[in-house]
Amino acid sequence: MADYLRFKGAKDISHKKGSDMLLVRNPRGGDTTQVKRWWGTKQTVGYVKCAIFKVNSSVGELRLVIPTDPETTELWINHDGAGNFTFPYNRAIDRCAVFSDDLLTFYREYQFSRISGGPTLTRTVIPYLSPSTSIGDVDITGPAGAVAGTETTAYTAAIAGNAGNLTYAWSSTDASAVFSNQSGSSTTITFSAAASPANVFCDVTSGDENVGDSPLRGEFDVTVTAAFATRAAAADQSYTVTEANGVYELDGVPQAAVTANVGETIAFDFSGISGTHPLGIFTDATKTPPVTVGVEEQGGVLLFSPPIAGSFSYQCINHAAMGGDITVS
Repeated sequence: MADYLRFKGAKDISHKKGSDMLLVRNPRGGDTTQVKRWWGTKQTVGYVKCAIFKVNSSVGELRLVIPTDPETTELWINHDGAGNFTFPYNRAIDRCAVFSDDLLTFYREYQFSRISGGPTLTRTVIPYLSPSTSIGDVDITGPAGAVAGTETTAYTAAIAGNAGNLTYAWSSTDASAVFSNQSGSSTTITFSAAASPANVFCDVTSGDENVGDSPLRGEFDVTVTAAFATRAAAADQSYTVTEANGVYELDGVPQAAVTANVGETIAFDFSGISGTHPLGIFTDATKTPPVTVGVEEQGGVLLFSPPIAGSFSYQCINHAAMGGDITVS
């Protein structure tokens, strides 16, 4: 944000570059506004006709107030975007001032050669307030699912506001979770146990001044499941699957029938024959269609957690009529 213009009289503007200085017209009419005189006020209170520019800056919206004579005043104004002004040329003007946007706070005065006797002098009355900053919201992105005991891909915390000098502190409802970087904007996590969900938190603190929402917490829910081997070992029913005489045997029983309840887990270990007789779950012995919901296979072990009651069938994917029935209540 920066601007430059030539102001002459009470309303003429030329050589303008930028859009952050805007001449404010008197809402009651006329080119100037009566402003209470900010100098020489010990004995009397007076008012002076002024041109007022609204100025957008990085320290907030300001007002540049210029006592002006419609016939003689000329002022070249340069604004750096941060509330600082220089005046390459001035004529028939003693001073101007910078106020808050409501004209109640007097920040600084510029005194021209008619007062200073030489270069323009800057008199600071009240320093500009630091720009308002905030953290805004803390947004955490990363995988929504994780396996206990396995390091995740990265979680990253980002803020929506403009605060700087940030520090981060990661934590979780899984008190034993291990973070690769507990004080950085990104981290990976190794959860210690299955939980649904595990809450991941990141508390962001800003070291900047005037940050009203520091610290601020972001939260992310992660569904953590147990490792496959752990879930297989904890299955409600477990069978070792072998092949004899062209059919499956469960724990040595040919084409044994299986009964289970909805939500239970059945483990079929067919690792000894997985190369020639891979096992799958189907709606019936014809193997049409295959069941995929509640089915997970890894290393020749298949876990089936039936989501609904009904009749199913375990069968060889490569050969017909090798398996048996599963009845789910």
